[in-house]
Amino acid sequence: MSAIKTVDSIIHLTLSFPFFLSYTEELLINNNDITGIVDESVCLVRNNTIPGGQLGVFHADCQPPPNGGEPQIQCSCCTACFV
Repeated sequence: MSAIKTVDSIIHLTLSFPFFLSYTEELLINNNDITGIVDESVCLVRNNTIPGGQLGVFHADCQPPPNGGEPQIQCSCCTACFV
């Protein structure tokens, strides 16, 4: 299962998370050079979904930069977004 799909032409990084992600309580992928789209499968293991998982804290660089433009990460279920 691919958790982050790359859209950046410079950084080609695809992270794959095995099934243990459903037992992860905190995922912090902010303050780095990762770019892309968080797959909805990650959102399904949030602790606010049914049946859900244990993921309660999910930080990413999903806030647009102050001077405009797209955020590094596109995410629909992050608990906190950073630049």
